[in-house]
Amino acid sequence: MKNKKKVFIILGVVVFVCLVSVVSVVIYKKYFKIYPVNLKFDVDVYSDKNLFDFKDSIACNLEENQKIDTKKVGITQLTTMCRDNDKKRYKYIIDFNVVDTVNPKIILKDSYTVTEGYEKSLTDVIISVDNYDDTPKREIIGEYDFNKVGSYKLVYKVTDSSGNFATQDFTLNVVPKKKSTPSNSYIPFSDALRDYKAENTEIGIDVSKWQGEIDFKKVKEAGAEFAIIRIGHQDGFNGEYIIDPYFEQNIKNAKENGLKIGVYFYSYANSNEEAKKQANWVIDNLSDYKLDLPIVYDWESWSNFNSVNASLYKFNEIAATFLEEIENNNYDSMLYSSKNYLENIWDIKNHKVWLAHYTNKTNYQGEYYIWQMCSDGRIDGINGDVDIDILYK
Repeated sequence: MKNKKKVFIILGVVVFVCLVSVVSVVIYKKYFKIYPVNLKFDVDVYSDKNLFDFKDSIACNLEENQKIDTKKVGITQLTTMCRDNDKKRYKYIIDFNVVDTVNPKIILKDSYTVTEGYEKSLTDVIISVDNYDDTPKREIIGEYDFNKVGSYKLVYKVTDSSGNFATQDFTLNVVPKKKSTPSNSYIPFSDALRDYKAENTEIGIDVSKWQGEIDFKKVKEAGAEFAIIRIGHQDGFNGEYIIDPYFEQNIKNAKENGLKIGVYFYSYANSNEEAKKQANWVIDNLSDYKLDLPIVYDWESWSNFNSVNASLYKFNEIAATFLEEIENNNYDSMLYSSKNYLENIWDIKNHKVWLAHYTNKTNYQGEYYIWQMCSDGRIDGINGDVDIDILYK
């Protein structure tokens, strides 16, 4: 009797398990079966895209969002799961075709002037850059002779690896060699104080070894409120880092005389790794000096820009690496550049800008923290020219 009861119990369990299994299979087939679907979308290189940006083109409810890697032209693939209104589950395999549709950029006015006997290549010195391609094809269309004075009508053409191109007509002027004559004009620091000092501004200078021995007591008495001091420079591309021979005495004497202090580094960085290394070199050489103003990234080798072989994205990423490393070490950071390159090359967000534009009133439309308004300033305490800067509080 006990054995029969036991058998019935076992049979009951088996029947129950079978029923549960059958029901589970039915439910699975109805609600959880994976239906594979292949899709393909085009996205722009470097665009900030994620899966939810395409949800209107995907006929079911996505289970999760994913960021799309758009840093490389070509196919990048994502796999995601979603359900439709009947709770059927789909596996979407999506190919994103990352494309570059942006034309290269040529930074050139209507004419370009060289002296007779010029030896460099125009495609090396006339700046052109692509948003993605590090080494776009550069060519000059037309005939010219560096050894013959005259004007030549030419076309500059730049083509990237995706077939996008830009052209610009310009006149090459080859002029006779002549001796340069030094200018006797200069801007007294007192004029800058008169014209630009206000409740929301401070007037100062930036200095390096080129100013030689500086009497900061006289500089302060002349009305200067701050000084941005060169801490050092790189000795050309891939060169060593050299501390400015006047840095220590400049920062010490400026501080003793009550000037606010910032520092700048003159860089030739051509990689993220080098930019980060330079930032840490600057921090190491600051020692125990406390700064009132930012640490500045100063890249100015524009006549060699094309040979750096950097896209706009890569070049800005190099600068951002320096600036972010400075910020990560609890210092304020700033980018220095002239109006032309701020408008055409740099795309630095969330960092202060030091604008160089030698004019009485700048028409630069971007935001800037400091304006370097001249390089031929004169102030008591410095023998010769010095840059004059306006800081906006």
